Amino acid sequence: MKRLLPLYILAGIMALNPVRAVGAELTRQVQANQKAGVDIGLEDYLHRCSDTALLARMLFGEARNCSRQEKVAVAYTALNRAKDGKKWNGSTIEEAILKKYQYSCFNQSDPNRRKLIHPARYDRKAWIECLDVADEVLRKKATRYEATHYHTKTVCPAWTRTMRRTGGNKEFKHIFYKEK
Repeated sequence: MKRLLPLYILAGIMALNPVRAVGAELTRQVQANQKAGVDIGLEDYLHRCSDTALLARMLFGEARNCSRQEKVAVAYTALNRAKDGKKWNGSTIEEAILKKYQYSCFNQSDPNRRKLIHPARYDRKAWIECLDVADEVLRKKATRYEATHYHTKTVCPAWTRTMRRTGGNKEFKHIFYKEK
């Protein structure tokens, strides 16, 4: 069975240049500021994104090489943090995602950070899938996961001692946790 694409993806595909159609407004803001010699920083641009675009950027930076199912699990960590009632996690999707040191792709030293302004230039297919997953998760059309945190299988951070392992599967590249 062929899967139908959401309207915003179809609009981008039907445009002359689908890469630009997806993030055109953000790109225009970046270019206008560059021409004016103004550098207001990535954070200011990210705060102007819709929840869908911001969540997709987080997925692109954190999980673009993961399966679709794993991207959904990663996306739910931001939604679950925003809705868990714990002020330190943020109370909106934007706050949860952009909270300092929570999602490494937004950290100053992370090599993925520079790719977040225009992700499609780095991997168009992954960016479109990240947008699609973000849209599905926000519309609650995807399988729900309860995790609030995760890390790759190559590390074991100290914070895991205060968490309960949850969800995921053994094919995932990440291990998922929920606060106790």
